[in-house]
Amino acid sequence: MKRMLVLQSYQPAWASLFESEAVILRRIWGSECLEIHHIGSTSISTVPLAKPIIDLLAVVKDVSFMDLFEEDLSYAGYTSKGENGISGRAYFVKGGFHRTHHLHVFEQGHPHILQHLAFKQYLLAHPREAERYGRWKQEWMEQHGDDANAYAADKQKVTDPILRRALLWADQTGGRPYA
Repeated sequence: MKRMLVLQSYQPAWASLFESEAVILRRIWGSECLEIHHIGSTSISTVPLAKPIIDLLAVVKDVSFMDLFEEDLSYAGYTSKGENGISGRAYFVKGGFHRTHHLHVFEQGHPHILQHLAFKQYLLAHPREAERYGRWKQEWMEQHGDDANAYAADKQKVTDPILRRALLWADQTGGRPYA
């Protein structure tokens, strides 16, 4: 059975859901956690449509320690997916078949941290591009329905050029953007 893809209009409550989850994660990790950011479309008010899944980006001192926290994360509802295609990432999902959260954990200095934050800040600063991105999401949903893999492949064709523009923009505006 495939997971159903659902899009919702932007919900201000997503920020509160992120904050609640970040509190739980900070308690689990303590001083190992340096930063937690709300990323993905649920964090970008200028993107009109998003899958209602809260994406969290955690920056930790040493990602290799994540296996020490796996039991506590499991108790909080998270399932480890390993690196899940990105070297140096610890990836967790919450909610099982009806996912509610994606947790991306990177060691400080990992290049994907800047990529995620630049992408978010770029779309917040460029609402017309964010609006187009939202329209593309709707088209992808109509084309792919419940095929998450096809949705992700098509989405990447659009997100890669946005990411390139976002990184250039971040570089031109003074470096690392913060959430």
